[in-house]
Amino acid sequence: SEATIRSAVFIILTFQNASVPLMTRYARTSEAGDPYCVPLMVVIQETTKLIASLLLLGNEVGLGRLVSTLNSEIVSRPTSTLRLAVPAVLFFIQNNCIQQ
Repeated sequence: SEATIRSAVFIILTFQNASVPLMTRYARTSEAGDPYCVPLMVVIQETTKLIASLLLLGNEVGLGRLVSTLNSEIVSRPTSTLRLAVPAVLFFIQNNCIQQ
């Protein structure tokens, strides 16, 4: 049912959000190798999320309508897009600060 799916997604996202800082801290403090660039890691994480989101949207609306859907939902609504961009940028900055 829909409630079960929502609960499962909530649990998975909670686990993911709790585990990323722990794994990052372990990787940065372990003697496994050279330290990595945190901002680059955050960019790679966010790019992976973007690709996954586009694939899921393409699966939902069809790959043929993907570009028109992005155009109608993002490009044609600049005010709404900017309102969503502010928390997205703040989230990006927060990820960089948390994982330093």
